[in-house]
Amino acid sequence: MKKDELVFLIYSVLSFMAFIIFVPLDFINDNLRVITYFKYSIIVMSFLFLIYAFIRCLMRKGKMVLYLLSMLAMLFTLVSDIFLFIINDYYIVGLSTFIVAQLLYAFRIELVNNDKRYMVASGSIRTLIVVISLIVFLIRRDDFLIYLVIIYFLNLILNCVFSLLTYLKDKEKKRMLVMSIGFFLFILCDISVGLYNLNNGFNGMEVNKELASIFLHLIWIFYAPSQYLLTLSVDLRGKYEQKEECC
Repeated sequence: MKKDELVFLIYSVLSFMAFIIFVPLDFINDNLRVITYFKYSIIVMSFLFLIYAFIRCLMRKGKMVLYLLSMLAMLFTLVSDIFLFIINDYYIVGLSTFIVAQLLYAFRIELVNNDKRYMVASGSIRTLIVVISLIVFLIRRDDFLIYLVIIYFLNLILNCVFSLLTYLKDKEKKRMLVMSIGFFLFILCDISVGLYNLNNGFNGMEVNKELASIFLHLIWIFYAPSQYLLTLSVDLRGKYEQKEECC
C-alpha cells in the first residue's frame, strides 16, 4: 500500500470511528462534553487531510489551486464551527466565515467546470443574492443575522446544484458528484438546524421538545458525512495525480 493511500485509509477509519462513537452517545446524553470533541475531531481530521493533499500536490509540482481552495474552505469551516458549535456565540462571525467557505467551494466548482456560461450564471446569481439581501436589510432593519443565514444557505444550495451540473456535463468528473452529495447532506444538516430552532421555541414559536431533540441529533448525523464527502471530493481514491483536473 502506497503512503498516500495509507494516509487516506487512516483518515477514513478515524473519521468513521469518531462518527460511530458520537452518534449513540449523542442519543444517550447529548450534554456530554466529550461528544463535542468527537464531532469536532472529524472536521479537524478533514482539514489535516487536505493539508496533506495540498503538500503532496505541491511536491509533485502539480496545479494545486483546487486543493488549496478545498483546504482554505475547510479552514473557514473549522473556524465557523468554533464559534457556532464550540463557543456557541459570535454567530455573525461564524456565519460570515461559513459564507467565505461556500464562496471558496464555488470558485473551485467553476474552475473544474471551466465554462464561462456557468461562471457568469453563478457569479450573477450570487451577487444578486447579496445585493437584494443587503437592500432588504437596509429597508427593514431586521436582525442582520437573518440575512447572513439567507446568503449562506442560498450559496450552499447553488454549490449543490452547480457541482451536480458540472458532473452531468462531464461524467468523468466524478469528484463533482461526490461534492454535490456532500452539499446535499450539508443542506439536510442546515434544515435540521432550522427545524430544531423552530421546535425549541425560536422567536416565540411553540416549544416541542421531542421534535427539537430529534432534529438536534440529526444535525451532526448529516453534517459529519457531508464534510467527509467534501474532503473526499478532492480525489476519489486518495491518490494525487499530476493531471490538471486533479491538482
